Amino acid sequence: MRKKIIKIIFFALGIGAGYSFLPYFWLLIGWQTNVWINNALVNMLFGLLIMWLISLIATDPVEVLIKN
Repeated sequence: MRKKIIKIIFFALGIGAGYSFLPYFWLLIGWQTNVWINNALVNMLFGLLIMWLISLIATDPVEVLIKN
């Protein structure tokens, strides 16, 4: 149960980070005019995907930190 809660927190952080920071990333690399990539839904999905990958590695160490 604790791992599921940690993953949900990671996912929420990923959605928020994608929504907030990916538009600036697209601007930085020059893709701000690409409507298929630079929109809120795709930014949130990219953020979710990135944080899902991070959560595969980081969930167990975070759980150990919470137990201690």
